[in-house]
Formats: sequence, C-alpha cells, structure tokens
Amino acid sequence: MDSHVVHRQNRQIEYRSRSCTCGYFTRCLLTIITVLLPIPIIFASQGLWKKFGDYMEQPLLQFNYRYLILFESERGVRYATTLHSLESIPAFLPSSVSSQNLDHNGDGRPDEITLTVAVPTNVSYPSTLSLLFFFDTQLDYHDIIETETVLHLRVPLSSPHSLLITSPLTLHQLTPLTSSMQFPRVLISDTDPTRMRAFPRDLMQTIANRPIGLQLARPMITPLTTTVVPNQFSIKLSLTVPASRIAYQTRFFELIKWAWIQYLAIAIIVYWVCEGIAAYLFENRIINAVIYRID
Repeated sequence: MDSHVVHRQNRQIEYRSRSCTCGYFTRCLLTIITVLLPIPIIFASQGLWKKFGDYMEQPLLQFNYRYLILFESERGVRYATTLHSLESIPAFLPSSVSSQNLDHNGDGRPDEITLTVAVPTNVSYPSTLSLLFFFDTQLDYHDIIETETVLHLRVPLSSPHSLLITSPLTLHQLTPLTSSMQFPRVLISDTDPTRMRAFPRDLMQTIANRPIGLQLARPMITPLTTTVVPNQFSIKLSLTVPASRIAYQTRFFELIKWAWIQYLAIAIIVYWVCEGIAAYLFENRIINAVIYRID
C-alpha cells in the first residue's frame, strides 16, 4: 500500500503515513479545515464581506412644480399647494411659484436650483411653516433609478417676514439601494380622493418610510425685512446640488469578485495555523508517521 506525505520539515524530512491510519486522517482533517473554515469566517465577520458599496454621484433633480406649504397658527392650518385635491378645501391659499436651474459644468444636471413661492399675507400670522417640495430624481451611475423625492423642512417663525433659505441639497438614505427595489414615478397621487382624506399625515408617513429622500445639508434661514411685492409673503430657496454618497447593495458578481480576495487572505492564515498544528503533532511524535530523509 502506498504511503502519503502528511508533513514536511525544512524541505529535507518527510513524514509519510499509509491510508486509513491516524496520521493520514489527521492530514485530511487539517486540509478540510484549511479549505472550509475561511467560508464561515467571511460570513460571520461583517467587516470582511463587502455587502455594500458607496458611490459618489450627483443626482439629476428637476422641480416638478408640486409643493405643499402648511401655515400653522393658533387658528389652525392653511395650505398653499399645487396638489389638485387640496385646492377645493376651505383652508386653501392661492400661491405662485417660480423655478430656475443653473448648470455650471454643462453635464445636463442642475448645479443650482432656485425656488420662489409667493403667498398673499391676508392670513393670520403663522407660527410654523412646513415646506414640502417634490422633485423628479434620477440616478444612473450604478443603477438607473427614476423616482420622485420630497424635500421636507419645518421652519419656526419669530417674525412676520419673508424667508431666504440657502443650503446644499443632498440625498439621504434609510437603507442601501438595490436593483430589485420598486420606485414609483409619483410618490403620492394627489388625484386619489381616498388617499387625500388623510392628507398630509399620509404623505408624512410615506416620506418617512421611503428608502431615499432629500435633505438640506447645512440650512441657513435668513428673514427678509423687505419684500419685492407688498402684501405678500415669499419663501425663496437657493439650493446647490453637490454629489451625494449613495450606498448600493453589492450585486452577486461583485460579491464574487471580492469574495475570492477575502477567502484567499483568510485561507493563508488558516493554512499557517494548520501547518503549525501538523508540525507540533508529527515532529513531537504525538501522531506516528514514517520519517524519510530527502537527499
């Protein structure tokens, strides 16, 4: 019966053992551990498995002239909006909006967005403003995602002046994005009367549960002591659109690409540990094997 090499020492001494012996089974066990042990280690170690990838991307944002402004005061809540289902309620306020986009580098993506909303001031002075502006949003660097996102901002008022709000406008995430996610082109339909009955509470809950939305990174709110048009309350937003850090769940083939690197790194460590165990067992004669000298 042929013997099998179960251990080598300094390239000059071989330890051999026949099949179905303790030395042979020990070498088989150490080989199996070397091959299989890195797999559970990779999955158990969160930092060693590239489950998510971060990408810097400037989103394509277009204001679609859908907005909702809540004027909250002691007398209740008034609405200034372009959502059609709210225009028939008694608390509706007429308003006008203008939008301007600036593309500095000519890549087709707005780098600055300026929004101006004007509302007549013949209403009770509000104590709080809730601003909701709807944007058509597109991401195409890693996956093509087209959906509607909402910028939600709540502003307390200390004086009856118009407001200038300046800030970078960035994307924020609740969870990493995946290609299997379904993103509606319209976040909420304002023509569905059954959904609008719970408005705006239903809209607030929908925005909170969305995996992706908009936020002001460093908002600066400046009260304006004078207005361009008398008897008019205006809200002007001057927004820059920088690149945002977007997290995507790693695809299967991307996972395989990183897996073999991680597997190889851990397998080398496990290999040296197992070889150290084999050297201790065979060289100290704890497990018997036939010694051959290589000339």
